[in-house]
Amino acid sequence: MLSLKTFLQRTPNFCMAAMITLGSLSAEALACRCRMEKSATEALGNSDAVFLGLVTRNELDKSERMITMKVKRWVKGGDSPEVAVYTYASSASCGVNLTKGESYLVYAKKDPKKKNLRTTGCDRTRSQKRAEAEGDLKELEEKKSP
Repeated sequence: MLSLKTFLQRTPNFCMAAMITLGSLSAEALACRCRMEKSATEALGNSDAVFLGLVTRNELDKSERMITMKVKRWVKGGDSPEVAVYTYASSASCGVNLTKGESYLVYAKKDPKKKNLRTTGCDRTRSQKRAEAEGDLKELEEKKSP
């Protein structure tokens, strides 16, 4: 058993080693990791709801965000003019931060426990500008055509 004196002498070394180890972890090592769908079509198939919408509210409540959006166009899973989508509060836990006043193409799944829509950093949710630049909107529009 360690004496109090020995314990106190070793504690600063242990704390320093722990701080160095934690400090050397990259942000990527601590970040959300997941398999991103390769295409808008694949993401559409894996989603319960897909829509283009404008963020009107973004509220943080402990470990999650409730994002209220005015729907510009439904691609799949709804017809309401407004929808609330939930996500985790932190990007480290795969949450996405959608900015009020900006438009996004949202890919969401129904949360089986809470019965609401949820999107994460693992879904293909992206800004409208990015969705246009990367061809998501065009690809999804072609899927709707006969």
